[in-house]
Amino acid sequence: MRADDDPAEIQRELAEKIAKALKKAAEAQRKAAEKAARREKEAREDITEAQQEAREKAAKQQREAAHRAAEAAHDVDKLDAQALDLMEDAVEDYVKKVHKPAEKQVGTLPDKATAEQMDAHRRALAQAIRAMRPQAKQGDLIPPGAQPVVKRVIAAELAGRAGAPARKEILSGNPPVDPDRDDRMSVRLAVNADYPAAAAQSTVPPSVLLTLPLLRKEVEYHFVNRDLVLLDVQANLILDFLRNAAPPLTGTATGKAR
Repeated sequence: MRADDDPAEIQRELAEKIAKALKKAAEAQRKAAEKAARREKEAREDITEAQQEAREKAAKQQREAAHRAAEAAHDVDKLDAQALDLMEDAVEDYVKKVHKPAEKQVGTLPDKATAEQMDAHRRALAQAIRAMRPQAKQGDLIPPGAQPVVKRVIAAELAGRAGAPARKEILSGNPPVDPDRDDRMSVRLAVNADYPAAAAQSTVPPSVLLTLPLLRKEVEYHFVNRDLVLLDVQANLILDFLRNAAPPLTGTATGKAR
């Protein structure tokens, strides 16, 4: 019997993965609480635009100093964490500086809105967001420095027998890759493009979510085949994506490798 078929070995791997997931969940909760407290504090403060810019500049200088220190110490774990923090900050900035102002510009839906009103509102929000980031490009919200880290942490969670349930979960809701299917269900990735309403949206397993930067509720992760997508939920708009973020996934209904 191969080592990877040994029930005891599989059980040990699963136990290690569960323990790691619990530790990551606790850390994610701590970070989320800190961010929520900071947002609440900032919301109470009446500061000028200049003061806000000064605060952001100071935070950037602190990040750069911490990055230089981690590089000097060859602290790979800290460098990876900093890269993911930059990605989290990029999404935070998008929500604060683009999504929220666009949402305010478009206005709220009426109570008991019809399907037509909801669709019109979504389209208007998507258009307002596009207008506010006309030069948006791939890599804006998943920065180049974070991209290899994202791939590594996803690969670690999907590896081996212990990662099989997560791989299966990603595949179960993935958009079809068969070109003979209804074209409306196909997702063609492009920044600022609509995510087709008829296309499936894959779930991202909790074990994988815990390894990725925390997102505001306005933005979600989804997989399109092996590519990771950042989606504005209300606008149904593709904000950024990372090609081949996941390692090869096996076992599709069509028999085609992903």
